[in-house]
Amino acid sequence: MIVVGLEGNDAIALDGGSEAASRLTNAAKRKLCSGGHDRKMPGWARSHKPATMGVNDTLVFWANSFGELEPEYEPPAQFLQVPTQFSGIEVLHPGFVPRAHELDMFVHIWTINDEEEMRFLIETYGVDGIMTDYPSRLTKVINELGVGD
Repeated sequence: MIVVGLEGNDAIALDGGSEAASRLTNAAKRKLCSGGHDRKMPGWARSHKPATMGVNDTLVFWANSFGELEPEYEPPAQFLQVPTQFSGIEVLHPGFVPRAHELDMFVHIWTINDEEEMRFLIETYGVDGIMTDYPSRLTKVINELGVGD
């Protein structure tokens, strides 16, 4: 699967007039993996369950990730994409990734550019993905650790 991040204006641009945009729009309508929904997105993009949680849903998950999850909790998306900290609050804590994995969710951390921090996040927390401005650094760490596909 190819994952393409669509923000509101990106999806609107796909509805533009070029042939390439038209082909991409038709493909996206069949296999859309979108982020949290934005009212500016076209209706066809908003009709899909988002792949990533928005801020409010992430906050609800985070607050509930310190203990056992409620049996009736149903995550509204498949991915959590978060920073390690936000406004001085530790988003990533020892229970965060295990709770997500209990629900068959994936945890992606952003934006990590330091190799040692990448290594720490993979080895200590078992994160599923890291967003970085330096893909070659992440590739090096992944290869050294022997993880990934």
